[in-house]
Amino acid sequence: MTEEPKKILIVEDEAPASKILSDVLAREGFKVIETRNGEEGLDAALREYPAVIILDILMPGMDGLTVARKLREDEWGALVPIVLLTNVGTSQQEAEEIDSDIIYLVKTEWKLEKVVQVVKEIIEVEGYFPRGDRKPGDVMDKVKKRLGLQNSSA
Repeated sequence: MTEEPKKILIVEDEAPASKILSDVLAREGFKVIETRNGEEGLDAALREYPAVIILDILMPGMDGLTVARKLREDEWGALVPIVLLTNVGTSQQEAEEIDSDIIYLVKTEWKLEKVVQVVKEIIEVEGYFPRGDRKPGDVMDKVKKRLGLQNSSA
């Protein structure tokens, strides 16, 4: 029996950035779900239960930080790994205030390969922590340590 591909949700209002991420992650064998704003992203996350959410911070309507906060209020969403993407470096403190289960990437400082590496690492590490036994921080703390990421910034 073949295992279904892990779902990755991309919540990104910039279509070219979303398409590039989606194409690369799909080539890596992931099932990619794309949404263009926070409201759609939150709905898709709570409906599809992706393994990882890649979430832009600056979007029209509901921004990424609000989506992350709302996800953390949900029993399932409290443990989902989130990779926050932004064009500005000033939101890292706000992201860390939500929780430490977030990896924060500034778009001008990351390469596509880094995002793919982070997603793959999250998926691998998640296998060590069955969801029923997982506590906040288990997955992302280990991922950050393995990738040499300090705090929530990559």
